Amino acid sequence: MSVTTHVRVEVHLHADLERYAPGGRRGVVTLVLPIGAQVADVLRELALPADRRVLVGLNGAAAQLEQVLEDGARIDLVPPIAGGADGSYWEGKCRTVTGIAFSTSI
Repeated sequence: MSVTTHVRVEVHLHADLERYAPGGRRGVVTLVLPIGAQVADVLRELALPADRRVLVGLNGAAAQLEQVLEDGARIDLVPPIAGGADGSYWEGKCRTVTGIAFSTSI
């Protein structure tokens, strides 16, 4: 029996956030993180600028930065202005975080 030490998560970068995909990839990025990794770890891994605001969704619901990730989780990162004229599509599905979320001191 093998012991799993990592989780694989799928990160969907929307609109201009695609530019932060590692290795020049676009759109969807798969990250492998240690068991116990949190939403904040994904933001650190992508190295978004400290002043960048982003909406964060986890499996179709608003995410808390301290939420622990499960294998196969889907994370959506959306700029606050994306999603149509009023952004109502993302309402309740994502939570806005600011630059402090990207600090390595979290």
